[in-house]
Amino acid sequence: MIHNILPDVHRSQALTVSDLYFGSGRGLLKVAIRSYLVSKGEMIMSKTKGVKLDETTEQRLAALACIRDRSPHWLMCKAIETFLDREEKHEREKREDMERWECYQLTGDAVSHEKAAEWIENLAQGKVTACPK
Repeated sequence: MIHNILPDVHRSQALTVSDLYFGSGRGLLKVAIRSYLVSKGEMIMSKTKGVKLDETTEQRLAALACIRDRSPHWLMCKAIETFLDREEKHEREKREDMERWECYQLTGDAVSHEKAAEWIENLAQGKVTACPK
């Protein structure tokens, strides 16, 4: 069991306390992370999440953490953040594409192939012009 104790901190200070607990069972790494952030006089507590990793992934994570001089926790947080950024961008683009498609279906407005090809040719020649509408 993990016990996190947040020391007394002056209300204007910012402090991060992270505890990593690694317990292995049947070749899996069980990671429990609990972080506290005291900022602007408010305590924000993140939730603990468990991640089960196979032995190979555990070793790769430990090796990269050593090379980068970072903790495995930091690498996992960055990987999740990068994944979420990429997937959220994909979902935004997908939504925008659907909105454009619905607009086209309602209005029939579109850029002709000739106008688009001419615009691309101008760009290739270094002539920057407004996108055709």
